[in-house]
Amino acid sequence: KAGRRRIINEEAVMALLAPLGFQSICLEDLGIAETAEMIAKASHIIAPHGAGLANLVFARAGTQVLELFNAHLSREYWVICNHKKLDYHAFEVHGPDQTDVDTTGRKEVALRERNGFDLSVPLEDFKDYVKGVFIKG
Repeated sequence: KAGRRRIINEEAVMALLAPLGFQSICLEDLGIAETAEMIAKASHIIAPHGAGLANLVFARAGTQVLELFNAHLSREYWVICNHKKLDYHAFEVHGPDQTDVDTTGRKEVALRERNGFDLSVPLEDFKDYVKGVFIKG
């Protein structure tokens, strides 16, 4: 439901993740108490970089967190994860034309604009990362 930084191949991403037990949840549809409960119950959280990840403050120690980033990787969610003893991971995704957003038009397009580009998750690399690194078991 975001106006920017949408995962344009979300349906394909969820087709890959659903058999692993993941479900898609729009936190903007929940109240604060419901959001806190949902995050506290989660063993794994995968989300694109954005303000919604501030809800990691409700996660319990040991929760696996995977932040999908594009134009830059800032520290704020790593800091929350470190403080809460969450297992933080970051995975770089691409712009809608499959290019590395951080180097696409670096001089021509300001960081703020690049950081708002929609995302296209590289499915094979993502699947390998999720199954090989992110899910511990």
